[in-house]
Amino acid sequence: MEIKEVQSILTIGETVAVEFKRCGNGIENDTYETVCSFLNRFGGDLFMGILDDGTVVGIPEKAAPDMVKNFIKVISNPTLFSPTIYLVPEIIKYDESHTIIHVHILPSAEVHSFKKVIYDRVDDADIKITSTSAIAQMYIRKQNIFTEKKIYPYAKMEDLRLDLLPKIRIMAQNHAGGQHPWTTMDDQELLKSAGLYGRDIVTGEEGFNLAAIMLLGKDDVILNVAPTYVTDALVRKVNVDRYDDREIIKTNLIESYSQLLDFGRKNLPDKFFLEPNPKNPLIASFFRNIGYADQLGSGVRKLFKYSKYYSGKDPLFVEDDVFRIIVPLDDAYSFDYGIEAGSSKVIESNNADKMPINADKMPINAGKTLVNSLSAQQNSIIQFAKETGSIKSRQVEELLGVKQRRARRILGELVNMGILERQGAYKSTVDVLKN
Repeated sequence: MEIKEVQSILTIGETVAVEFKRCGNGIENDTYETVCSFLNRFGGDLFMGILDDGTVVGIPEKAAPDMVKNFIKVISNPTLFSPTIYLVPEIIKYDESHTIIHVHILPSAEVHSFKKVIYDRVDDADIKITSTSAIAQMYIRKQNIFTEKKIYPYAKMEDLRLDLLPKIRIMAQNHAGGQHPWTTMDDQELLKSAGLYGRDIVTGEEGFNLAAIMLLGKDDVILNVAPTYVTDALVRKVNVDRYDDREIIKTNLIESYSQLLDFGRKNLPDKFFLEPNPKNPLIASFFRNIGYADQLGSGVRKLFKYSKYYSGKDPLFVEDDVFRIIVPLDDAYSFDYGIEAGSSKVIESNNADKMPINADKMPINAGKTLVNSLSAQQNSIIQFAKETGSIKSRQVEELLGVKQRRARRILGELVNMGILERQGAYKSTVDVLKN
């Protein structure tokens, strides 16, 4: 992982798919609890040598290799981790004086436990799962993770949109820099190469799988196989009780992708991003080949990242009978735009990914506009710091009645905004108002 990507993640902070661990005295049990919860939910990225608020404190550089060895020993020990897993921790030199360890964890098709306890990920916390019904629901959810591999032995070539394959070959060739194996294959060979045609070694069935039908199937075939399949995109800005614009998409995933991008471009003033979740590796791999997706496993993390560009807020995942992702919008926040000081003139910037300011920062003028943009909790902290000269995270907990992690996060937001300045280190850390 590149340093710029690490810095971007530190800016966003801990989420359902990102966790920071200090690991000052070695790797403790709560680190493995996070690994377990990531495996049981969406997967995620674990960083060791970083405080909850995103401050990089690092780990001893000489101790890093031994920490990696101990980590691997624990996750491969069947008496501690069940079932055992294989992960590859990455030692990263963050700067001249700080070394951190990064572990990328993909969601698992199995239910995992650490020291005979099952953990799940809820928001940015690792939760013990003890009730029989909750554990049963987790097993049911896991059974459906790789349903894309289900074979449909009676599906034929004529059930697929083969007219899309010439376009797909060109896209793959362009994405690969001019050469791609698919360009020299016939249609049948391409579909087999992409993993869309195979044999189930359990049942002996051979044919096209669900991934093939969802990626390239004709509309009536998709409707036959998945009657409830639909992508329903809604925009609520003015009419929040109903909607301002709507797009119902029921076609194959290749054309659905383009239609959803067009819908986003029409309704969002900024650059629009779309990346698939690694829950379906065959589909994700196909999308990567034609340039529709990047690193496998980065979808949830990047959704949190890009959501900041539109409102400064995190997306909301609702996993029920209908899986929903809600991305808050705020036209006044619009991260591809800036506001000139002292005027209302809007100036367009070049690229949302190259903005010189932080994704957590609201584009503001000064003085009164800044105060109006702050939350009640943030204003309470500022007032307390004015009266006492400084403030600590424990004082924020008492002042706002929140837990330690939330207190540190709010303080971090004010530091990122340039309102507070952090002084000291570790237990002696305090935040003071900037002049």
